[in-house]
Amino acid sequence: MTVRLALLAALVGAAACSSGGGGQAAATPRATAPARVTATPAPAATPTLPPNVAPTVTATPPPATPVPGAPAANPPPLTFTGGMSGQAAGVTSAGVCGRAPAGFAANLRFSLSGHPYALSIALLDYHGPGSYAIPPERVSVQSGSDPGGQFQPAIRGSLTVDAGERSGRIDAVIGDGSTRVSGAWACT
Repeated sequence: MTVRLALLAALVGAAACSSGGGGQAAATPRATAPARVTATPAPAATPTLPPNVAPTVTATPPPATPVPGAPAANPPPLTFTGGMSGQAAGVTSAGVCGRAPAGFAANLRFSLSGHPYALSIALLDYHGPGSYAIPPERVSVQSGSDPGGQFQPAIRGSLTVDAGERSGRIDAVIGDGSTRVSGAWACT
């Protein structure tokens, strides 16, 4: 701004000197009004890009996608349909529940229609949270609270271990194929 004022003062001074006409007085006296200087702010600088550079547009990122093996919000409870039916009640973990020296293991005890059961999970090819096929992974349901109860292995399906390795989901057919177990499981 001081540069503009200095330039304006130089122009006014040059105009005043040249109006004299070589030292001779002018025929009619002129009244000169004092110079009025107003300062105007400089316009904001707008960045310019070289001709070969395109501007970058920032878009809103898409919504987050679920992480494989992450727990679902409000997963359905462990449910049996077919030959055995009902929802598992009072599910508690018994023994190891999580990573084990030989993969992943979980033993869950629960009651179904007032009778005690155990769900055993053994993932021998465990490589972290995610989904596993049955078979080759082993899942079974055993009736009763002692080792002599009826043993029903899963014959097909899948089992998911969530990111925290303490819960997941199951969808498997057990025994002779007449019972399906599905829903959420969790270590307690």
